[in-house]
Amino acid sequence: MNRYHYLPLPPTAPTGVTPPFTRLLLLAPGRQQETLACALTTVDIQHAPRFEALSYSWGRESASQPIWCDGQPIWIKLNLDYALRNLRLPYQARRLWVDALCIDQANVDERTRQVRYMRLIYKHAARTIVWLGLRTHGIEEVFRLSQTIADIKSVHSPTLDHEHELITELFDANPDIVDQLIAFFDREYFMSLLSSIIYVNMRRTSFFAAKPHECWNFIYMREHPDCPDLLRVSRSGHVIEGSLCDLLSLLATTRDFNATDPRDKVFSLFGICDEGLMPVLAITSVMVKNENSLSMRLFRRAQRGWTEFSERINKLGPDIDFGKNKALKPDYSKDTITVYRDLTRFMMRKSPRMLDVLSHVQHLDSPSGGSFPSWVPDWSQPRLASLLSAAGCYLAGFCNGHLPYFAILHDSPLSGPSVHPGVLQIDGYYVDRILSFGPVMDFGIGEVPPADAFWKQLFGTPLLPLTSLTYKNGENMRMAFCKTLAAGCLGPAVAAISELFNKHEEDLRARYTQQGHSDAAAYLMQGQADSPSMPTTELSQAASSGSPERYARSAQVLCYNRRVYLTRNGFLGIGPKIMKEGDEVCVLFGGRVPFVLRRMQDHHLFIGETYMHDDEIMWGRLTEGVKFRKQLPTVTFEIW
Repeated sequence: MNRYHYLPLPPTAPTGVTPPFTRLLLLAPGRQQETLACALTTVDIQHAPRFEALSYSWGRESASQPIWCDGQPIWIKLNLDYALRNLRLPYQARRLWVDALCIDQANVDERTRQVRYMRLIYKHAARTIVWLGLRTHGIEEVFRLSQTIADIKSVHSPTLDHEHELITELFDANPDIVDQLIAFFDREYFMSLLSSIIYVNMRRTSFFAAKPHECWNFIYMREHPDCPDLLRVSRSGHVIEGSLCDLLSLLATTRDFNATDPRDKVFSLFGICDEGLMPVLAITSVMVKNENSLSMRLFRRAQRGWTEFSERINKLGPDIDFGKNKALKPDYSKDTITVYRDLTRFMMRKSPRMLDVLSHVQHLDSPSGGSFPSWVPDWSQPRLASLLSAAGCYLAGFCNGHLPYFAILHDSPLSGPSVHPGVLQIDGYYVDRILSFGPVMDFGIGEVPPADAFWKQLFGTPLLPLTSLTYKNGENMRMAFCKTLAAGCLGPAVAAISELFNKHEEDLRARYTQQGHSDAAAYLMQGQADSPSMPTTELSQAASSGSPERYARSAQVLCYNRRVYLTRNGFLGIGPKIMKEGDEVCVLFGGRVPFVLRRMQDHHLFIGETYMHDDEIMWGRLTEGVKFRKQLPTVTFEIW
């Protein structure tokens, strides 16, 4: 049986503007069980006849029959077969854009070219049809409950605690369909990364059979309250149409989504992130304390001029990527490791050279230093733990006199390949070594982290009653331990990330530091009531403004799937689940938090990010001492 042979799309012109060519599918009419048939035509998407775009999840199971295109078969997945059979009209052809059929999936160059047109395709579609799957029992009630949840989040605009209370009451009143709701949102479509991206590019959406989009949209956008109606102002003051946020935040948000091709975990985000839509931001971003200073106002004016110039050039055609780094361009000729590695290098090298991307490294098993470098995040794997650097809370590898660039990278040119692309050469300094650690802190959703059990596993004695044992900084040792589980001031900040993100004001630091202290005190005093010993006046006063419930929620988010450890010099910390005794805690210049490295014979392996309970380390005062007073020697780490 001959397979369908795709006619090549018109080539890109060597000079001038090349229209964004793609194909449209004309789905032949028919009844439910009749053979699927279609025809493909090549169009300029900007001047195409009216068409509908189909959003769906591919799935893995193949259909038992092909779809016939111009008399030749194209084999498709079963979920697409279901969708086309349900969308097919009985007496009239239907014009659709379907990625599996309109793109020659065997042509790597065409796939690379077409993914760059994805925003245009969904933008110019008359509407987008979302296929969620076959109808199941109770689906109407699921849609009703979904709409009610969306109304709670949007119409009533409650606080986070009030919102939780209202939704809990709603679930208690509808116990029979809660399981159906959970099963509905476990459908493959909602776990598909590409489907989550599509709604950003749509003008009008038609959900086949019903419309749960609002609920899903609010669930996703809840983490992005500053992005109303997909029109977002970047940190540089530019309005970026179609952008949700910066690329790294999107990579974190979508990490648990699925993609048939792991490279699409990265490629599919380029069209909805700051750097992908406005590449000039990647080379002109700065980190400053005073945005209103004269120098910054002049800089922003020059930045806007450069941005307007690059936008004018890029509007000459969809294939023009003036000012865009190669790491931000989809290229299916690269394997997954190369795509992830090049993007990681770019994220570290781009202005202002910060190492937030290294916090995304979360190993399932101990790295071997083989073909997949230990310092490169594997975005194809689900998230194992929360990000300690996500709130922009700490500044371990920063100091006031080290501007405008922070990370000191070697063999990492802004353009062109590295001499040793799999090796990260970067400057920093040693802090300490891991002496002992507890088991992986694993507990069920909604469970209060058992701090007493974690303490006993590390020190061999009960957490309560309180004793006079003190920590390195002079505070009660058990208080220091509880604050470590919630990553210090990061604990209370997780409920107010939008306020704290990328802020450096001392009042915010002081506020959350004090709140973390009070919450930990309240948690300890709650347990102390059952085993009275020596409640100090100071601890009681601190606990009066704290919340043991907030502490429990914070610790649950931040210590889950991590280990608590003790260093040789007596520091407490929480770090990666794969850490070992003797691993080194280091600060890399440009990193918000310290990192755990493993010393090998002639190099290091990257283990992951960590929190150490010490303000001198976490707020960069030790880094200032290293840079200006040579408190500790600077080292160039070679990480495989």
